[in-house]
Amino acid sequence: MLSRSRSVLAVLFSVCTFSAVASADLTHLSEGKFKIYGAARPKIGPQLKFDGKGSVKGEQRGDKIVFTADLKNKLDMGERTKHAKEDFECDKHPDAKLSVEKAAIKMPEDQKVSEGEVKGDFTLHGVTKSVKVTYKAKRMGSDIAVKGNFSFKYTDFGMKPICRFGKTICVEPDVRVTVEDVKFREK
Repeated sequence: MLSRSRSVLAVLFSVCTFSAVASADLTHLSEGKFKIYGAARPKIGPQLKFDGKGSVKGEQRGDKIVFTADLKNKLDMGERTKHAKEDFECDKHPDAKLSVEKAAIKMPEDQKVSEGEVKGDFTLHGVTKSVKVTYKAKRMGSDIAVKGNFSFKYTDFGMKPICRFGKTICVEPDVRVTVEDVKFREK
């Protein structure tokens, strides 16, 4: 009977501990980075890369975790940065945001990793659409590092097709984004 009582207590403790972790508030600890992967297919010649990078900040806002990328000031697409900022209309729409429900993310136990897929709301060019986000969260004490990735078509966000040189080179609408090393601390 004592053994059974201990088992029940252990299960209750585990459930309460997980609930506390899932409901604990998070504070932003450090910025992570994002990478954009795209491709342009010229009418003649090989496929060209249309890749970029920048920093991203994560923060808890109510029951959501919001990742914000400052496209206007921190987008780096090499020699294409100036044109990319014009194409993204960064003066009118300076940020890209990904928002996910905090409760949908399985928070790992200490020294463990959790992975999954959640629905997120991605805002680009002033338009918000739903995206599937694959994530991985790793806990080290009260610190949690998050990484994830998702894909979208930039033309679904009210952007015109990105073309150069008399439309002989156009960026394909399919874009993949990765977010890495965004760190949070439980309060």
